[in-house]
Amino acid sequence: MDTINASVARQNFFSLLANTSVGDPKLITSKSGNCVLVSEEEWNSIKETSYLMSNPKTRADIIEGVQTPVDECLDNLLW
Repeated sequence: MDTINASVARQNFFSLLANTSVGDPKLITSKSGNCVLVSEEEWNSIKETSYLMSNPKTRADIIEGVQTPVDECLDNLLW
C-alpha cells in the first residue's frame, strides 16, 4: 500500500481517486491521524467479509470449506 501525506493527496486528488478506483488503496497520513482510501468495490468487500465473519457458525463453515480438499467435494450438487 502506498503512503502519501495529506498535502500531496490534496494536490493530486483526482489522480489519487483514479488510481484508488482500480484497487490500489492509499494510506493518507497527517498530523491529526491517518486514513486509508479504498475503492467502493473494496470497501463493500471488506464490509461483507466482516459481516460474514461476525457470525460464529458462518465463520466456522467458511473455515471448514476452505480446509476441505477439492477431491472431497461433491461433483454434482444435491439441490
